[in-house]
Amino acid sequence: MLNLHGSTTRLPFDLVSVKRHLTELEAMFGEQIRRITDVPYPFGGSVVPPLWSWKALQAIFVGKLKTMTRWCNKKFLTETSVRNHLIGTC
Repeated sequence: MLNLHGSTTRLPFDLVSVKRHLTELEAMFGEQIRRITDVPYPFGGSVVPPLWSWKALQAIFVGKLKTMTRWCNKKFLTETSVRNHLIGTC
């Protein structure tokens, strides 16, 4: 469990594993992933959200995965997880 902006919540992925994997990818490619308050921010543009946290990132990717499952599974099976989708996007 993590304390994110004063609330206790369980993320649907292993945060230590995600951080380690992203660090390995940064070292492998010699590029730094954009971060806000040490949380990956894989979206371009100059707009920065006032509160950015792992919980906010989780909410976006859970929503994206639900949309993919709901709409894409009509013809193709969505075979990913929130963790893998997050890493692939960052």
